[in-house]
Amino acid sequence: MQRQGMPLKNNSGEKVPLVSSPVALVSSPPPSDSCAPRYARLCFRHSPQHSELGTRRLGQRPQAKLDSFYSWCCSVFLRINKLKSWWMPLSSIPRVLPVFKLGGELVPVKETEFYVGMKLSASRNIFAQHSQYKADTAFTISSIMFASIDKRCVQFPPVTSCRLYKTIIDPHLTHGCDVSPDATKSSTDGLEWTQHIYLRKALRVGKKTTTVALFTETGIAPVRYRRADLLVRFLGYLLQRPRTDLVACALRDSLDLAAAGCASWALGCVEELTTSTCSGRSPRGERCVGHWRS
Repeated sequence: MQRQGMPLKNNSGEKVPLVSSPVALVSSPPPSDSCAPRYARLCFRHSPQHSELGTRRLGQRPQAKLDSFYSWCCSVFLRINKLKSWWMPLSSIPRVLPVFKLGGELVPVKETEFYVGMKLSASRNIFAQHSQYKADTAFTISSIMFASIDKRCVQFPPVTSCRLYKTIIDPHLTHGCDVSPDATKSSTDGLEWTQHIYLRKALRVGKKTTTVALFTETGIAPVRYRRADLLVRFLGYLLQRPRTDLVACALRDSLDLAAAGCASWALGCVEELTTSTCSGRSPRGERCVGHWRS
């Protein structure tokens, strides 16, 4: 293995590709073995572009897997990008953090990091910071857009604003709703605030305007119900997959964990749908009535 930044060649003199960083996602031991999903025991594959290591319990010796991965890279003349290598404790953080090494060098631990488009955090709710990050991004985009429109004094009817909302803002507000259910009401506070700000600017109304009118006049659904609708659609897709698919196995394991009373994706879906359907009022206490056009 050569040092970072130096070209790596095989015996024929041809350059070999870099291997992107192996990402180690490690969580502390679950309360009981019944809460450990069957498919989460080992998720480790050798890929020329990206490799990841995920383990549920620290007792499964993730350091041995890292050593095995390093040995495999040496055998096929591949170099690991150590600058992008990191690991993060998920769910509950252990009292004493373990130390992992890759090729004799320490792998740094991260408190927050982006992974496959999601902002993960080392806390009980690993997606706690992702919703606020997306809300801030959507608010920044909408502020720049309306500032440019006001500066040019361009006529901007609400119909055009709604089209831009569905094209630019809605993907940010609904990002990750299929993998991180909104189990609590506070999980979408930032998203709802951003949506209300945009709709008020689109209709050119003030802060004291009733919240219900923002949705009845534009035909846009509240972001909490929009995210719940996409979650139900994704659940319908999972139920239609063959039983041999990995995503179908993950769904069955999640249902088993929910039946055992353990935290799982399925239990989060139940809590989100219960929270969304039991409360028929807006965040300001107004009755939510009207027809939502998709």
